[in-house]
Amino acid sequence: MGRKALRLGLAGEEALRALAEREGLEAEWEAFLRLRTPGPDPEAWAEAALEALGVEAKEVFLSRFRMALRVDRGEPLAWWRSLLLDEVLPPEVGRGVAVLPPLRATGVRARRAYVLEWVAGRYTLGEREDYFLLEDLREQGLLKGLPRRLRGLDPLFLEELSTRGEEVVLLYPEAGPGGPVEPLAAGERPEALPPASRLEALPQAPFRPAHPTSPASPPHVEALRRYLECPFRAYLERYPLRDGEESPWRALPSPVDLGALGGLFADGRVGPWLRAHGAHLQGLRLYVLWPGRRYRLRLDGVRWEGRAVHLYRLLGEGAEPDLSPKRRWTEWLALKALLQREDVEAVHLWAWPWLGRPRPVGKGVYRKGDALPAFKEVEPLLEKALRSWGAFPPRPGPHCHACGLTDLCRKEEE
Repeated sequence: MGRKALRLGLAGEEALRALAEREGLEAEWEAFLRLRTPGPDPEAWAEAALEALGVEAKEVFLSRFRMALRVDRGEPLAWWRSLLLDEVLPPEVGRGVAVLPPLRATGVRARRAYVLEWVAGRYTLGEREDYFLLEDLREQGLLKGLPRRLRGLDPLFLEELSTRGEEVVLLYPEAGPGGPVEPLAAGERPEALPPASRLEALPQAPFRPAHPTSPASPPHVEALRRYLECPFRAYLERYPLRDGEESPWRALPSPVDLGALGGLFADGRVGPWLRAHGAHLQGLRLYVLWPGRRYRLRLDGVRWEGRAVHLYRLLGEGAEPDLSPKRRWTEWLALKALLQREDVEAVHLWAWPWLGRPRPVGKGVYRKGDALPAFKEVEPLLEKALRSWGAFPPRPGPHCHACGLTDLCRKEEE
């Protein structure tokens, strides 16, 4: 809209508003106007404006905005601008491709190496003339057989460069300030060394194990969610490769009967917690497996209260809720399925850390006909995982940093 206003020669807020209405951009225009002046919450407005402008170092700007508010809360913008003029932004993280000088790159092997500016005078060995035996003396009398030291590009140096990678690309400019530039002669790759072991003497077709496959159905829906991140990890996590951390909730019987928890009531930490949340705990069924035609749900906690169902996401002590559609699918799928039953009128969704208090998630109480945006986000991901389930190739990504399988997928490839 700004480019069109410049092309039409428009100026002034009224003319721009009329242009926005004509182009169907009223919402964008109103959003722009809201960014121009602080609203009732100035700090929230400043953060939203920085987010809309794509500013990464927001905390630096916000700290100066808070100082401007202390100076003049009614008109902080002029002070904010003045304070920012004296501010220095943190340096950006270095980006690009790491480039090493040839002398530092020696001994480094790569699949592909690029040599830049392959022209005369750019690459030398840094030799110095011998103090006692000058280069001229090496060509006279008895010293005539001595090798010259100042040879420019030594053949060994050319060979060193040409073997830095399996493929070496020599790059050079076609011309410089002094005119056309001729490239140096390409180094010749030496003949291959004889094999040093039986492994090296084998045909150049290394063994690569096939990726695992399985006709078995997924154990539960969270395995499908992890499958989209990395199928190989989802496959291996089906087997007890190591002792997992036991959930403290398994100390309670299922269903929970407060009258049978005498030993736990005597505990100094658990006892007061059981008394405070007895209404939620009584009758709570833990880790319920709900089988289905295409997949299974493993619900952490379920409690019926008449025609209402309480779903609990049971967490470790001090853990934060993880019920976003990207991190958890079970509760949202169960919520949708329960609301379709005739004997259910409402579903209460809770996140409950051990020794903490249950906290409602989202709306808290969901009834028939309520919109379920989280389920709409989960449903296409679930269908995608179900269509692909059966093959388990590794899929590297940011999730590898949190993987506890010690790079097993890379070892398989090696």
